[in-house]
Amino acid sequence: MDLLIFVVLFVIVGMLYEHFNKKTKEEYKRKKNQERAIAAQLKKKEDTNLSGYTSPSKIKSEVPPQTANKSNKNTTRQQSASLKQTKSDFSKDRPEQDVLKNRGDGYELHIGRKFELKGDLVIYNGFIQGYADQGVDIVVLPRNMESIYLIQCKHWRKMEFTRAQLDKINDKLDGYLPDYQYIPPEKINEYLSVKKSDAEITTAINKSLHYDQVRKTLYLSSKYVIQDEVWALLEPIKDNIFRYKDLKVVVYAI
Repeated sequence: MDLLIFVVLFVIVGMLYEHFNKKTKEEYKRKKNQERAIAAQLKKKEDTNLSGYTSPSKIKSEVPPQTANKSNKNTTRQQSASLKQTKSDFSKDRPEQDVLKNRGDGYELHIGRKFELKGDLVIYNGFIQGYADQGVDIVVLPRNMESIYLIQCKHWRKMEFTRAQLDKINDKLDGYLPDYQYIPPEKINEYLSVKKSDAEITTAINKSLHYDQVRKTLYLSSKYVIQDEVWALLEPIKDNIFRYKDLKVVVYAI
């Protein structure tokens, strides 16, 4: 009798799980349909040197089109410019806030590329999820480690980094509820410079759902924005690597 009750309860719980899981996925797909359409349009028009630099949730405008009287030499020079030079060109006709966003996006891409080159799966959560990223810019699933890396990036030059901001970032990373498993593999691949097959992405994600170890990292582009009260809280590990509680803080300039 007890066994029969257990079996019935097990079946009911399984059905409820399937129902809510299906509903969550449908809602996610519905919410992302419009974003995918926008991303597809932007990707056709992006500069070849931005290599995946399409952020529908963060980039609000496009590079002004070339005028008819510009020479082919001028066009070639623009196409061969570096990412830093291109973003400098963006700043000419954009509000300061957009320029700062572009710098921040470029910094996130730079950090993510470092992990891509090691063979890790990099999910550009901030680009894909936009303002619903839960404070996690990048999720990294290392190739040779059973860990999940949650990364926040701050490319600040003038704004001071305070203890309140440090605690806020740490708390957000602590409270992150994984939802990257619902992102379609093709969406993840869209932002990768080192492309992976859908099977590789799916396999890495499915394995990560069983990992217990989560590592949190904050990347700062400048040590000069860090307030003295924050320095007093940071435990040095290396020249540019520090620890605050269980949060690793890396000062990495580009």
